[in-house]
Amino acid sequence: MPYQVSKPAVALVFLLAFSTALARPPVADARTDNRRALTSEAVKDYEKAVGQIRATGVDRTRHCTGTAVAPQFVLTVVHCLFNDLGEPYGKIDFFPGARANNGEPFGSFPVLRYYRPVQYKLNRKTAGNLRYDLALVEVGLNRKGQRISEAAGVVPFRAADGSTPGVMTILGYPNDKEQYGAYIQSDCRIQLFARILYRTECFATKGQSGSPVLVYDDNQQRYYVQGVLSGVTKSASFATRITPEREAILQAIVQGDYPQEVPNNTREKWQQYYVGSVP
Repeated sequence: MPYQVSKPAVALVFLLAFSTALARPPVADARTDNRRALTSEAVKDYEKAVGQIRATGVDRTRHCTGTAVAPQFVLTVVHCLFNDLGEPYGKIDFFPGARANNGEPFGSFPVLRYYRPVQYKLNRKTAGNLRYDLALVEVGLNRKGQRISEAAGVVPFRAADGSTPGVMTILGYPNDKEQYGAYIQSDCRIQLFARILYRTECFATKGQSGSPVLVYDDNQQRYYVQGVLSGVTKSASFATRITPEREAILQAIVQGDYPQEVPNNTREKWQQYYVGSVP
């Protein structure tokens, strides 16, 4: 689920705020909810590449969203790979193009290992963690022996040019809708926030964590993934963006050249983990 962005508070401040909250009506959600259900078969590349991630633990299954960005790699958020205690899930699968009315048209792809920034602190739901809430997971073959690129599709990733892209499309699997239902919301205005995040007033909720920031390139006539949805408040939704440095890191991982092909002065370090292993 997208994190609820908050700041630490001392006990007295918390009690005062809680007492005040009891005396006033709850704050209305100011975000725009124009999500539209995708009910037809996935045909376009971005419709086939975006899918649901199902992480299974001892007592629950967590649903999130991911995007196939290379033949064997899916981009999502770190907090989808762990429970609320920071413990890893023992089984994680990716279902590209899943729909509420036709199940799993391209099959499931088991997550084998994943890569994430070491700066991300497990078991800490803080605004600071949003800066590093980005993960690249490597998946195996489906039951037909196909890679994602063969069975479904991929959407390439890239960094923004340093300016605000302006408009994005969100596609994901919200938990407040029917099970496995895919929903899309277009024309979401976005702004740079804290240099490494995007901010939008488009609505998002649990299950949409990891939803791609899809930005259309008129020259290339295709979508690119430029970040992933990672946190929400009552007034905005936030996405962790792909910076130029992260683009180089992700590209090196996909090509099997990380960390050799990344400059030594890279500020952000990523680490590989296997599903079920304790970081």
